[in-house]
Amino acid sequence: MEPSNNELTEPTRRDFLRKLGLVVGSSAAFTLVSGVKLNQAFAYEMTPNSAHRKGKTFTQSQMATLAKIARTVLPKTDTPSAEDVDCHGFIDHQLAVCYNEHDRRLAIEIVDDIESAAINAFSTSFAQLIDSQRHELLTKLERLDGFNHDQKSKFQLIKHLIVFGFFTSEVGATQALRYLPVPGGFTGSIPYKKGDKAWGSHAFY
Repeated sequence: MEPSNNELTEPTRRDFLRKLGLVVGSSAAFTLVSGVKLNQAFAYEMTPNSAHRKGKTFTQSQMATLAKIARTVLPKTDTPSAEDVDCHGFIDHQLAVCYNEHDRRLAIEIVDDIESAAINAFSTSFAQLIDSQRHELLTKLERLDGFNHDQKSKFQLIKHLIVFGFFTSEVGATQALRYLPVPGGFTGSIPYKKGDKAWGSHAFY
């Protein structure tokens, strides 16, 4: 989601994998970034009002639901929420270009299941719920309260993509993580203490 970094250097890629692995687990991280998925992620450009448009994978109403799911999983704190950085648009794009039809169907099904659960529990769409109600509903999904293991497994795919999308966004990479741009300006001399590790990358390019 960061257009200036379509190609990652190997040290940068390893560092990103390590940090992502801390959030979603090593196995999930390597699954998310296998093949062209990582470069596609960094090539995605945030699209304004994507929650109000039909996507490549989701309908317009599903995009609205997905946006609020993203907001609930990663709410606004001292950094913007996952909805604010268009994680829903990223997920729609990523599913379309990097995933197969089976995975796309699973993602669509869980978004529809969450929408149906909201209507059944609160008589309104998930997008119209207040934050506490959305949190309550997704917490029940995690606890298998009114949901089954299959639905929870599908939700894991969405959650992993939300986290992946957030931390490959400019906000996630530069505000939520420590970031050194590559390439950057030349640094001819930097402080060194005996025993310090060498820099894998410190704007030497």
